[in-house]
Amino acid sequence: MKQYIQIATTDNIVRLGMMQTLLRVNDIDFVTRDEYYLQVDPLATYAVGGAKLLVEESQATNALEILEKSGHQIKESEERLPPFMEEITKYTNKIPFLKNLNEELKLIAGLSIFFVALAIVAYCLLMLIYF
Repeated sequence: MKQYIQIATTDNIVRLGMMQTLLRVNDIDFVTRDEYYLQVDPLATYAVGGAKLLVEESQATNALEILEKSGHQIKESEERLPPFMEEITKYTNKIPFLKNLNEELKLIAGLSIFFVALAIVAYCLLMLIYF
């Protein structure tokens, strides 16, 4: 069974297509994950961390060289979260059982807490109006 490793992440469908074409032309075996988020709803891609480009482990260094030679900046630096996720993470890290979850679950939990609080406020306002 082939082992694949992630070499790039992007939130740009055009950049992903260019990288795929370069790898295909150079006969490098690759797989993409979460590509359809970019095609269907580009804003939803931030929830999953962008589309991931994975190549076979034995071809990883060759693939990175090809992509870097063609002008793609492949950085191994720490990935930054989108601004809205940084805000949600800032608040969910204060809740003990949420701080150990990954970003996707923090997003779901943070939005759930927000909407529950919003519903409680709306309920209280309705009670004040009608009673």
